[in-house]
Amino acid sequence: MEVGGEKLRSQKAKVDALREEIDGLNEAISTAEVTRAKAEKQQAKHEKDDTKATKELQMAIADLEALGADIKALMLKGHKCG
Repeated sequence: MEVGGEKLRSQKAKVDALREEIDGLNEAISTAEVTRAKAEKQQAKHEKDDTKATKELQMAIADLEALGADIKALMLKGHKCG
């Protein structure tokens, strides 16, 4: 009877160890899923910010080009008058 009890305890210990391992892996999976979800949200935000910044840059370039044309026109006008 003692041998059967020892075998049962050994099997129970193995089952307990496997349960602990499964619990740890489940926690790691949950953490990874949360991290992935946060990363996806950040990616979407960064893409939106990048699009906005690109539009602002294009507008700034257009304004700069217009300003450059105005300066050039004024300089030419100044040379014609002077």
